[in-house]
Amino acid sequence: MTPSGIVYTLQSATARAVVPQSDIEHGVFSLQFKDVREEDAGIYRGVAQYGDSKQVCNVMLRIIKVTQSLPGLLPENGAVNLTCAVIGPHKSMYSYHWFRGGVPISASNRISKAGPTLYVRKLTQDDHGEWTCEVDGVRASLTLRVLSMSGPPHLSLYAAVGSQVELPCNVSEVPAEESLSVHWSKATGSVRGDNQVLTLSHVTPEDAATYRCDITYRSQLMTRHITLKVIQVFPSGPTFAKEGSSLTLTCNVTGAADGERYEWRGPPNSTERHNRRKGAVLTLPAIHREDSGTWVCSVHGKNGILGEAEHWLYVHAALTGELGSFSSWQTYIVLLLCLLMIVGLVLIMGISIQNRRRRLSHLAALANLNSLPIPHTKKVSVNE
Repeated sequence: MTPSGIVYTLQSATARAVVPQSDIEHGVFSLQFKDVREEDAGIYRGVAQYGDSKQVCNVMLRIIKVTQSLPGLLPENGAVNLTCAVIGPHKSMYSYHWFRGGVPISASNRISKAGPTLYVRKLTQDDHGEWTCEVDGVRASLTLRVLSMSGPPHLSLYAAVGSQVELPCNVSEVPAEESLSVHWSKATGSVRGDNQVLTLSHVTPEDAATYRCDITYRSQLMTRHITLKVIQVFPSGPTFAKEGSSLTLTCNVTGAADGERYEWRGPPNSTERHNRRKGAVLTLPAIHREDSGTWVCSVHGKNGILGEAEHWLYVHAALTGELGSFSSWQTYIVLLLCLLMIVGLVLIMGISIQNRRRRLSHLAALANLNSLPIPHTKKVSVNE
């Protein structure tokens, strides 16, 4: 920098390193780096000269970085080594300190330290995030990405008979570089499905079981268990019930555990609509026509409702006679049989009448033939 304020810079000077001109005017000749890289490590020598005065500065620049033994996304339950690397001229001894979320890391049964390396085993979703190494007061960080399965290790779901249910086995994120292998099974064997969500379109009591979902990523197995419990309502009588009769509805959960609570609610116009009944068994001593509609059994747990099952009830007046003692399909069969019998009798009568007419016509024709005169014949002899 000349006395007139002109600054000369070598063309070979890197664009990432600069001595700010504003600082030079105040006698500060610091070298500032942007986007520090590993190759920037080394010993720097600075010389400032003004007339007969000369100032020499030697600065040792070391670069600190954190690396992981396996790059990219890491599977749950896997392991990784984090290394705090110091690049540049080394001194005899360094002191390494590790932090997680700003909190110092202590050794445990999962985490151990040896020199610049931190060993982390049985990775979980809680390990996802920033890990920091400090050397001589300088910190460097690395963001660890952990692929894990969403939700608790063991999940319970409730579904009504006949409904559709989805069993989730989702991961925290989908890796782009490698594919996942998904396998479903239960106690009776494998279950068809290779997606992260297993869909049962029409639930039956036989579907109640504990399902196991295995996801393999980078040769590491991740497992979740999902228990499906099936809700079903058992009525004591037919769907078509006679007014004034009694009815008992029992709410049953296949695979139920201790602690479930049950609650019933009736249709909007039911006499029981304002009185929610508690318990698995609902007894209606004398049902009314207003009780026709949907009766819902809801199953509750500690944290709220777990699932519901519906039962449709049709109540007819007592004047309809004994038809109410039959279920709907039995009634239809009886009516159909009666109709077939009537049609059969009509056909038989029609065939009988037609046969009688044919016989009478044949007798009349025979009588007319008998009334015709018999012609005389003349004998003729033939001589040989």
